[in-house]
Amino acid sequence: MPSAGAPRRHPHWASNPATISTITSTASGKAFLSMLGVFAEFETNLRRERQLEGIAKAKVDGVYKGRPASIDADQVRQLKSDGKGATEIARAMGVGRASVYRLLAAA
Repeated sequence: MPSAGAPRRHPHWASNPATISTITSTASGKAFLSMLGVFAEFETNLRRERQLEGIAKAKVDGVYKGRPASIDADQVRQLKSDGKGATEIARAMGVGRASVYRLLAAA
C-alpha cells in the first residue's frame, strides 16, 4: 500500500499501447472505450454550459465587461480625417495596422 504522500501509479494497461490495442480488439473493449469517450464529451459539455451560465450571470451583475479598449477610437478617426494612412496611424499609436483597419471598418 503506497503512503499517503506517494504519487498514484496508473494501471499497467493505461501506459502500454500494445495492451490498449488488445482491449479494443473485442466488442466489449470497443464499447468500453466508446463509453469513455461519450462520458468525456458529456463532462466537457456540462462544464461549458456551467461556464456560459456563469458568464451570463456576471454580465447581468455588471462584473463581466471584457477587456477594456486599448486603442482610442476617436484619435484613430481624427488621424484618418487628417489624411494619414493606416500604417502611419498604427506607428503613431503603437498598435498593429490590422487593429487600425478593423476599427475604421467598424465605424
